[in-house]
Amino acid sequence: MDEGPSRGRDMDVIELLPRLHLLRFPVGQAYLWHDPDTGDSTLVDTGPPGSGRPIADALTALGRSPSAVRRIVLTHFHEDHVGGAAEPSRPSGGWPPWRRGRRASVTVIR
Repeated sequence: MDEGPSRGRDMDVIELLPRLHLLRFPVGQAYLWHDPDTGDSTLVDTGPPGSGRPIADALTALGRSPSAVRRIVLTHFHEDHVGGAAEPSRPSGGWPPWRRGRRASVTVIR
């Protein structure tokens, strides 16, 4: 485990386990789970609106591609948990992972 959060412009990235990171925003949070066997990542919640770029940047800083996100789990529909899911695809950033031509699954937990 690392010694503390890595401070980004819009969020902290905190290693909870080698394959699990907390993405802490000024309001809300998300989790990033990495499966080292497949190279795929799962994003649990997407943070508030405007979180797409910081999440993509965090993935890159962790040595993972934003396109490695194959699953998104939305725990509930508060804006600070799903706001980043509605952001349009940015051609250079690879976010969000469900852009045209890509396969990703979104699960909603109620």
